[in-house]
Amino acid sequence: MTDSAGASNPPAAALSRAPLPRWTVPVVAGVVLVIAGVVLVVLWRWVDGLALADAEQRATAHLDVIKTASAIAVGGGGVFALYLAARRQRTQELELQVRRDELRNRQVELEQRDRAQRHAEEVAEANGRHAEQVAGDGRHDAAERRVTEIYTKAAEQFGSDNITVQLAGLYGFERLADDQPRMRQTVVNVICSLLRMPVTDSGDATARSRNAQVRSAAQRILIEHLRPSPESASATFWDVGLDLSKATLEDFSLTGCHVRKAVFTETTFTGTCDFTGLATGEELDLVDATFDGPVLAAAARVGGDLVLDGTLFRTEADFHGLRVTGAATLTGTRFAAGVTFQGAAFEGAFRCADARFSAAAMFAGATFRESVEIESTAFDGEVNFRGADFFGATRISSSTFADEVWFVKAEFSAGTPLFSHVVFNGDAWLHAIGLRNGILFDRVSFAGAADLSDCENAVANDVRARRVPLYRDWPATWRVSAVSADDEGQEWEALVDDAGPSRLEYPDVLWNFAQD
Repeated sequence: MTDSAGASNPPAAALSRAPLPRWTVPVVAGVVLVIAGVVLVVLWRWVDGLALADAEQRATAHLDVIKTASAIAVGGGGVFALYLAARRQRTQELELQVRRDELRNRQVELEQRDRAQRHAEEVAEANGRHAEQVAGDGRHDAAERRVTEIYTKAAEQFGSDNITVQLAGLYGFERLADDQPRMRQTVVNVICSLLRMPVTDSGDATARSRNAQVRSAAQRILIEHLRPSPESASATFWDVGLDLSKATLEDFSLTGCHVRKAVFTETTFTGTCDFTGLATGEELDLVDATFDGPVLAAAARVGGDLVLDGTLFRTEADFHGLRVTGAATLTGTRFAAGVTFQGAAFEGAFRCADARFSAAAMFAGATFRESVEIESTAFDGEVNFRGADFFGATRISSSTFADEVWFVKAEFSAGTPLFSHVVFNGDAWLHAIGLRNGILFDRVSFAGAADLSDCENAVANDVRARRVPLYRDWPATWRVSAVSADDEGQEWEALVDDAGPSRLEYPDVLWNFAQD
C-alpha cells in the first residue's frame, strides 16, 4: 500500500513486535550475575596474588573488588532496563502509526465511496435532465408547430377577399396573441401593417364598407388589449409598441391605453383622434403627421420624448394636463386652430422653432423643468403663459406675437429670461412675474402696451415702443432724468426710481420711446 506521499508503509504484522518470553528477564539477570561473579573471583584472586603485607590494604582492595563486581551487576541491569523501555516506546510508536494508517486508509476508502456515490448521482441527474429536455423539446416542437399552423391559417384567412374569412383571420391572430405572449408584438405588427395599407378609393360601396369594417375591427382589437383598465378586464393586456407610420387612420382612439412606444411618422388622422389618458413608456413620435380633425390628448403621459416636428394640426388640439418625461420638440409645427397645453408638465427641454400658431395658444399653469427655447416662431393669436413656472433657462428669440401675450404671475426660477429680436404687435402683459435674476430685453419691439409693473430687476437693451410708452401706468416714483442721443442720432431717455433700487435695479438703463 502506498500513502499520499508515495512512500511504502510496512504491513501491520511487521510493525507489531512479539512479546518477550518469560524466561528473558531471569536469564539476563543470571548472565549479569554470572559476569559480576566471574569478575569478583578473578579480581579477588588477583588481589590475593599481590601478597600484600598490610592486612588493612588487603581488606581495602577486597572491598574495591566487591564494589566493582556490584557496579557491573547494577550497570548490566540498568542497560537491560533501558533496552526494555526503548523497546516499549518503539512498540507504542509503531502501534500508533498503524492506527493512523488504518484511519487514513479508512478515510480514503470513504472518500472513494463518496466520489462513486456522487458520480452515480450526477449520472442519474444528467440522465434525468436529458430525458426532461427530450420531453420538453418534444413539447416545444409540438407547440411551435401548433403556433405555426395557427399563424399560417390566420394569415391565409387574413388575405381572403371574403370579409367573413378575413375577420376570422384577424380574430385568429388575436387568440394567438392571447395564448402566446411572445407572439404579441408580431401580431400587433401584422395589425399595424393592415392599418398602414392604403384606404381603398374604389367606387364600389361594398368594397369600401368591407375595408372600413376590417380596419374598425383592427382598431377595436388594439384598444381592447392596450388598455389595462377595468373596462377591459376580460381582455388580456398586451405590453407592446405601435408603429403606424404613413398610415391613414379614421377616428383613431387610444384612450387610456398603455404602450411601450408609439410611432406615427407621416401618419394622417381623419376624424377625431383621441389620445386622452394615453401612456407611453418611451417616445411618442408624430413627425410630419397630419391631423385633419380634432385632437384630444388630455392627461396623456409620455415616458420619453414628444416629437411634433413638422406636424400639422388643421383643427383644435387639446393637450391640457400633458406630462412629458423627455424632451418636447416642435420644429416646423403648424397649428391652424387653437391649441392648449394648459397645466402641462415638461420634465425635459422644450424647444419650439420655425413653428406657427395661427390661433390662440394656451400654456397657462404649465411647468417647464428644463430649458425653454422658442425661436423663429409666429404666434398669430393670443398667447397665454399666465402662472407658468420656468425652472430652466428661458430664451425667446426672432419670434412675432401678433395678438396679446400674457405672462402675468409667471415664475422664472433660474437664470435671466431673454427676449431677443422679438416683435410684440399686441399688448404684452408681464406684470407681477417672479424673477430671480432680472429679465433681459434685447432689440424687442412693442407696438402695443407693455406692462412690467410689479417686476424687479428688469434689464433692457434697445427696447422700442411704438405709439404708447413702455408702461401704461408709470409707478409714482419713476421719472425721466436725462435725454441723450446715440451714434445714430436716436434720442434715449433714462429712467430713475426716486424710491431707490427696489423697483428699478439698474437706474442707468436707457429706454427708447421714439415712434417709428
